[in-house]
Amino acid sequence: MSVLASAQVQQALQELRAVGDREDRLYRERVGAREAQLGSMLSPGDRAALAADAPLAISSEVGAVLHALALTTRPSLIVEFGASLGISTIYLASALADLGAGRLITTELIPDKAKRAELALAGAGLSRYVEVRVGDARQTLADIDRPVDLLFLDGANDLYLTILELLTPRLSAAAVIAADMSFGDRDHDRYRAHVNDPEGDLIATEVRLDAGLVIATPRSADQRAPEDVQGS
Repeated sequence: MSVLASAQVQQALQELRAVGDREDRLYRERVGAREAQLGSMLSPGDRAALAADAPLAISSEVGAVLHALALTTRPSLIVEFGASLGISTIYLASALADLGAGRLITTELIPDKAKRAELALAGAGLSRYVEVRVGDARQTLADIDRPVDLLFLDGANDLYLTILELLTPRLSAAAVIAADMSFGDRDHDRYRAHVNDPEGDLIATEVRLDAGLVIATPRSADQRAPEDVQGS
């Protein structure tokens, strides 16, 4: 039986989902009320300020895809941008537990959320696979010095490209980059445009779950344009 299906892990996920059902609804109400008052869409920073304890969690379907990606890639190192309360972290760490090897480094800006993620991982019996770093991901992930086999982007929307660029030199040749999307978000539209650039260094596809899950991987040398190969 997969570790993900164990009673211990499912109990941890159920408890986090209960928080998400309540807090995410309240968050959406706060954002809607503020945007109605202003007559315009809030910036990512303003939205984050209203998030409070809301985990803004991935769905169970997206979690299942992440779990499958981790099992398939058999990563030595997973990096996650945006742990929140630890729901996506549990899906990824469960795959490492199934494989019996690998490490997950996750980062969370808000200390209280990071602490709750650590408690959830402990409750799920997955702490030994995960290192939780607290602070701005531009600093907490800057010292990654090993190849990254799987990167999951689920933090501040306006930092997806920044974190991708930060870690691009560390991506393994067969790395998988998964990014959780939001509806109608200009920053995520820019991210989509970047990873779908036919002249870029990535090949991407989008899984139509929730607002979308964009999955990308580096182009191999024979997939690049001839002039790119000659210049490399």
